[in-house]
Amino acid sequence: MSALGRHLSLALVLLVVALGLALPLRLSYERGQVYAAGSSWRSDGVGTRALYLLLDEAGDGPRPERVRRPAPLQPGLLLSVRPTPDRRDEELLDWVRAGNVLLLAFALPDDTRARPSPSPQASPSADASPSPDSSPAPRWHDLLQRELSPLTHALGLAVEAGTTPAAMPADSRLASVFPDWPSGDAAVYYWSAWPRDGRVLLGSPAQPILVEFSLGHGQVIALADATWLTNAGLARGERLRLALHLLRASGRPILFDEYRHGLAEQPGLAYVLARYGLVPTAFCALLFLALVAWRTTPAEAPSPAEGGERMPVRDSLIEARAGLYVRTLRSAEAARLVERELRSGLAAALAQPLASWDALRRRLGERRPALAGQLDGLRRELEAERRDLRGALEGLVPLMRRVARFIQEVR
Repeated sequence: MSALGRHLSLALVLLVVALGLALPLRLSYERGQVYAAGSSWRSDGVGTRALYLLLDEAGDGPRPERVRRPAPLQPGLLLSVRPTPDRRDEELLDWVRAGNVLLLAFALPDDTRARPSPSPQASPSADASPSPDSSPAPRWHDLLQRELSPLTHALGLAVEAGTTPAAMPADSRLASVFPDWPSGDAAVYYWSAWPRDGRVLLGSPAQPILVEFSLGHGQVIALADATWLTNAGLARGERLRLALHLLRASGRPILFDEYRHGLAEQPGLAYVLARYGLVPTAFCALLFLALVAWRTTPAEAPSPAEGGERMPVRDSLIEARAGLYVRTLRSAEAARLVERELRSGLAAALAQPLASWDALRRRLGERRPALAGQLDGLRRELEAERRDLRGALEGLVPLMRRVARFIQEVR
């Protein structure tokens, strides 16, 4: 098999390996298993990718964008699901105060084994003693306090766990938009505290699920139960219509907050390759280039032993320069150029500035006494060569080679 055939076969093998490694990563990306709960890249039940793709593919409104900064640079409506603690939340609040809208949805992480059921439960009898698992409040209190973001505290919000009916108040501004709001829907979280100027849009005044209030020149819409926006819960009842109305009603650009899901924007090629699952492909490409370089690089000749015979100097540039000298210069000028090469090369080999011939010969006699006689012989040959060299290429090439070999021996 020829060298080209071997290289093509190697490239084919590496391509198959790269595709084999990239396919599992691609499937993992599609399922969204590498992203946090609430992320618009996550495709299972706790992600919000269904809502993002629905808005992106609808074509009848502003297309959504993902934001990986503490605060968006452009005005719009930011959907932030399960905000995690972050010391740069004040930047987001300043962005809202500047006249933007924040749709905040709070949810706990995936590991919620004690999650209360949204379906109505039969009330226990008066004489029955409640079991430790019958009420989620004791176990949920510490978890809620640990997971609550400083952002919710800064907004004056506090969440509690417990099944509460998702009724539509008569004075809600959404009542005219959803006149047939279902009465059987429920949420597993509700706001136990909210700003005084807040308006209840969904739920009861004692246990609101959806509230809105002003913040500076902007507005905050707070949903206590973010599972209403996730892939698993979006299609229940009128939740999808409610989400689309909240996101599109203002006519602002729709932004999905990915920064608070641990997807902060980072510069550099490594971040791009890791985020889009291209690390195996890039690794295989580098490996292929290394193998190609290894196969195409000639082997390095071993260094001659000390005192052994050196290989003859074969430099095609010598013939090229000699031919140029013969065709364009007179004998004296060609010999002078060769003599200049000898003098400058000898000075460089002796590691000293360019000096007179006598100074160079003394330095050479101190370092390599055996070569001093060769230097004198080369100088005599150069003086003898100061005759018409036109057409005498055979005589100039050996002389230039001896000069190059002499300089190599001095080094």
